[in-house]
Amino acid sequence: MPAGLADLQEWLATDGWDDLLAAWINEDVALNLKQWVTYKFSDSTLRDTDGLDEAEAITDRMRVDFARAAISYAVENSEGDDSPSVHSFPIEREDGARAILGCTVEIRGHDHIPQWHGVFADKDAFYRHLRSAGFLFHSEANAIGGAEILALWDFEKKKTPKRKKPSP
Repeated sequence: MPAGLADLQEWLATDGWDDLLAAWINEDVALNLKQWVTYKFSDSTLRDTDGLDEAEAITDRMRVDFARAAISYAVENSEGDDSPSVHSFPIEREDGARAILGCTVEIRGHDHIPQWHGVFADKDAFYRHLRSAGFLFHSEANAIGGAEILALWDFEKKKTPKRKKPSP
C-alpha cells in the first residue's frame, strides 16, 4: 500500500473524521434520487397515495406534479438515509499537489455512515460526479425538469385484452 494512502487512512481514523464532518458547514445536502425513486416514482404509488382507482387514467402532468411534491417533501423533511450530507475535504500532498476527498454521509439514528466517492480534482468535479450518480442537491431540487422525472418514472404496464382462441 502506498505510504500516502496509509497516511490518509490513519488521518481518517483520528482527527480527519472530525475535520471531514466539520467541513460540511459549507456544503449541501443531496437527495439520493436514483435510489429514492424506486419506491416513490411509480403509477402504483401515485394511485395509492391519491386514492385513484384502476379505471382512472394517469397523465404525465399528474406524474410530474406528484414527483415534485414528493421531492419537495423529502427536501423539507430531510431524512439522513435518503438525503445524505455532502462532504468535500481538501487534501494536499507534501509536494503541494491538491485534490478533494469526496464523500456523502448518511445519518441513521446516532450513526454517521460515510459513502466514499473518491478523490477529485476539485469540488466542482466531485459535485458533477454526484449528479451523474443520481444525486439531486437540495439547493437544485426546484430545477428538476419534467422530462427528467418521467425518465425515472415506473409506468404501469397496460393490460391488453386476452384474445379468444379461434374455434375449431
